[in-house]
Amino acid sequence: IDLHNSIPIRMIIATINTSHPNRLYPVAETYVDANNNGTYDQGENFFDINNDGIWTPTVQPTERTANWDFSYQINDTGIIVAGLHSIDTIAIGTGPIFQINYMVDSNAPAGNVSLILANVNLTDMFGNYNLQYTGTNGVFVISLLSTGSESIIPEKFSMSANYPNPFNPVTHVNFDIPNQSNVTFTIYSLLGQEILSVSASYEPGSYKFTWNGRDQLGNELSSGVYLLKMESGSFLQTRKLVLMK
Repeated sequence: IDLHNSIPIRMIIATINTSHPNRLYPVAETYVDANNNGTYDQGENFFDINNDGIWTPTVQPTERTANWDFSYQINDTGIIVAGLHSIDTIAIGTGPIFQINYMVDSNAPAGNVSLILANVNLTDMFGNYNLQYTGTNGVFVISLLSTGSESIIPEKFSMSANYPNPFNPVTHVNFDIPNQSNVTFTIYSLLGQEILSVSASYEPGSYKFTWNGRDQLGNELSSGVYLLKMESGSFLQTRKLVLMK
């Protein structure tokens, strides 16, 4: 995916389907898991399919997302890729942001398989999911940052239950802002330890807050129950988040 963006991006979820899933499928180069930890480690032997001298995973970042975490799920029609970072955003600019490595079945006729980008969700640095874009052949140009509800101003503050719940690796909550406000989202452990705190100024509208199960420094958290507090002026609401790995 080649992204031309004019604002910082903190998360992207893309669904890529194949025209013939039994002929074109995402793979990583096979390797010998010498220490049995379930991941490739430098120095372990691998089958270098593309002859580049470097072990190639199924999904890999590019220079624009070198510090990002990418996860994926393979289904019957293709692959769902989620990329995110709790601190770093994708810098404003152009160029590819991740690569998927596919294996083509030896019996597939030339030109008889193709990729279809079925869906893309982009999240800005504040957690608003409604980034509008135009896209052709895997190249996306951000055209507008919008709440998607400019004509409807919420009458009061509100925060929905998070979804999915339980979750892994990300969960979301919808929230409404009736007037220009400073809003703080804070996540706590059940022992009252502050895990993450994010503050931002919002115009009236409806938004989406996303959490990736990591703390303020980007460290992965263990499975468990966490509390999300939304606070703005006199408004205060708390939701229970269940992280299950």
